[in-house]
Amino acid sequence: MTEAAEHLIQELLDPNNEEAFFTAKKLAKIADGEVGDRLLSLIEGGDVEQAHLSCLTLSLMATKQDYLPAILEKILDPENTNASGSMVQLLEEFDLSESFVSLFRVYLFGTFKASSLAKEYLDYEEFDITERTIRKSEKHWKHYQNNAGNDTQFETKSEEVEAMLNDIRSFLEG
Repeated sequence: MTEAAEHLIQELLDPNNEEAFFTAKKLAKIADGEVGDRLLSLIEGGDVEQAHLSCLTLSLMATKQDYLPAILEKILDPENTNASGSMVQLLEEFDLSESFVSLFRVYLFGTFKASSLAKEYLDYEEFDITERTIRKSEKHWKHYQNNAGNDTQFETKSEEVEAMLNDIRSFLEG
């Protein structure tokens, strides 16, 4: 990693930096794979601000799509629960058309904020849906059903998911 990139990462992480967004933009312009990997590693650990700034920088990079699968996995990692909502919010900068199953998982298993934002994406983004997408979604839905309690959130999700899966099945059949 270049000295300039390392300096910008340190500046980005400085809690006294009042212009972190501008630092993220500068870093994103010069970032390469090594910087992207470093930013991914900074998402872990429970520091919400650090995770948010790392995701923000990744979302501004020219090669951001390369990092989408890893960011989605980080969102679902229980160690990142505190930052998952803000990370899901930054997904609006990405092309999510091939991420239906991952967003579906975030909707089912994420925190309240992450789940709510994922539901918005599921409702309003256009996705590349295949039979395999449905099978994988149904698998995650069954896993959720087997591991969730019968509370009001379960009932609400059950209605929403069944309607969503039925709509997708009808779309593919019709």
